[in-house]
Amino acid sequence: DNGPFELFLLDVNMPGMNGYELCRSLKSDPHTHDVPVIFLTANQTPEKERQGFDMGAVDYVTKPISAPSLMARVQIHIELKKTRDQLSEQNRNLEQIVADRTRELAEKEKQNAVELAENKVGLEMQAAAAAKDTEIQKLKARLDAGEIKQELAVTEALSALGKERDALTHALDMARQE
Repeated sequence: DNGPFELFLLDVNMPGMNGYELCRSLKSDPHTHDVPVIFLTANQTPEKERQGFDMGAVDYVTKPISAPSLMARVQIHIELKKTRDQLSEQNRNLEQIVADRTRELAEKEKQNAVELAENKVGLEMQAAAAAKDTEIQKLKARLDAGEIKQELAVTEALSALGKERDALTHALDMARQE
């Protein structure tokens, strides 16, 4: 928003400061930089016209001035400015939407990575618990077959393996809860 100004209509020859100097000043001010400037002049040289456009003018009208033509040009440049302002606002809104969506996607990607890591840890813990169960079953089979003579040693080994399996199962449960 450039405040109350929609367009500047400047005569090239003005007392004190000429139109080119005023245009340069307006274009260097952030509050009026985007406001269109139309020059009015009796000077019809291509060099002066180019100078006006180089300063940032959007149009250059030579005298004598046709009022309907000037009014049409003023209306066109005001409408063009309004359209540019609307497009700028839409671009800012779209950029905000893109930034918000990008942030959401990054957060979702992070969440998915955490879930994937949790699932991997859970599977590894399940595999370790299954391996311990297999060891327990083998020890029981050996005990039943009479391969292990000292029942106390087997009982202690089974108890230790059971505790390890319980710890792994507990850790798996905790990981799933996180």
